[in-house]
Amino acid sequence: PLFSNRSFTEILAEKGFVAVSVGYRLSDVAAFPAQIEDCKTVVRFLRANAAKFSVDPEKIGAVGFSAGGHLACLLGTTTPEQGFDGSEYGQQSSHIQAVVSFFGPTDLTLYAGTLLEKTIFGPLLGGTVKERREAFLKASPISYVNKSTAPTLLIHGTADTLV
Repeated sequence: PLFSNRSFTEILAEKGFVAVSVGYRLSDVAAFPAQIEDCKTVVRFLRANAAKFSVDPEKIGAVGFSAGGHLACLLGTTTPEQGFDGSEYGQQSSHIQAVVSFFGPTDLTLYAGTLLEKTIFGPLLGGTVKERREAFLKASPISYVNKSTAPTLLIHGTADTLV
């Protein structure tokens, strides 16, 4: 089997990739956009320490599952103009070169009236789609797609009843 008892990070490392697992603040600790700010800080940290960690600063990608897929997509679609970059390692770019999202939501407005709106996106964004539509749009990677978006592979399955 592909995963067995190894993490995805371990599998990538075994294949010669520098692989890191990003810890980001969850919605019970901090509201959006803290999560994407944390991810962008990690990218800039990796660039600032590229030699130390044997990272090619021109070949940084993001892979994520579910919420991580959502954040990977935001990494691939957003630029400093959206205001998600934060200030740490500010001399480094948070731009990435590739995205792989396993069942990550891309348009959060589609979840109006669903369990995900009530349990995940509402707490993250401070209300419902009806109450906070602009916040839902701001948190949706689809809002930022353009010709400079990183090449992206979206993987979904028909058995996924949530995303």
